[in-house]
Amino acid sequence: MSSAPHVEIDGNREVIIGQHRTIVLYSAEEMQIDCGGLLLRILGSGLELRVLTAEELSICGTVAAVEYLTNGGRKDGDEVDPPDGRRGHNPRARRRA
Repeated sequence: MSSAPHVEIDGNREVIIGQHRTIVLYSAEEMQIDCGGLLLRILGSGLELRVLTAEELSICGTVAAVEYLTNGGRKDGDEVDPPDGRRGHNPRARRRA
């Protein structure tokens, strides 16, 4: 079995990713998924995580772009963190006291 992620794109409505590791960024406009040596960046609108298991995850919404990023997940000229500082932000996550 290859260590590269398995990616299926169903039109512009769903992206299914197998062999993922971590959700790095989660918002309705952008999601970043760590797949080992590769970071997948999904851009669009109304994005939401529909399925999450140890084997795969499914992102639904209106998908505008899927990018494969290397070198720490950044392209030349990219900022280290998004400008709004919400890297890894999950509005539903509970804050620790």
